[in-house]
Amino acid sequence: MQRYHIDSKHAYRIEATALILLAQVKDAWQLNDPEFHDMLCWSARTHEIGLTISHNRYHRHSAYLLQHCDLAGFSHLEQQMLAFLAKGHRRKLPKDEYKTLPDEKRDAYLRLCLLLRLAVIFHRSRSKARLPAFSLQVDGNKLHLSFPSGWLDHHPLTCADLENESEFLKSMDYKLKVD
Repeated sequence: MQRYHIDSKHAYRIEATALILLAQVKDAWQLNDPEFHDMLCWSARTHEIGLTISHNRYHRHSAYLLQHCDLAGFSHLEQQMLAFLAKGHRRKLPKDEYKTLPDEKRDAYLRLCLLLRLAVIFHRSRSKARLPAFSLQVDGNKLHLSFPSGWLDHHPLTCADLENESEFLKSMDYKLKVD
């Protein structure tokens, strides 16, 4: 984070939100293993390292750096997983990288990626303002995200980003409902 001049306060806000989302779905999605908690934290902290190289497609630069840098304490496979989460945190989901993940890890890491994506959307404005109490419920590949009444009306850009996200998730056979 220091080497690539990460906005650590922003990264920690995303991490905290991602962990709230994880707490709400970990039983339903079988994400109780501490590995998933740790990888979600590390990906939230490092998903923007590619901004040092370029703002354009920075998620790809982040993935490249995470996969190819010497990261003490991380195996090659762990770096591959972090790179997948970083690359997948915005825009189209990286289907090619998804296919290279070990079979037994694919579903879990795709779901972690979805949680990171939502956390990034919630903090799209980089505002320090507190988020409202939100609820994420899942049933297999169906996600239901709820906000307090009227909140989305007062945050139209977040609402628009969530509508776009719904379209991106369809490519991986996930359905997002927001109200």
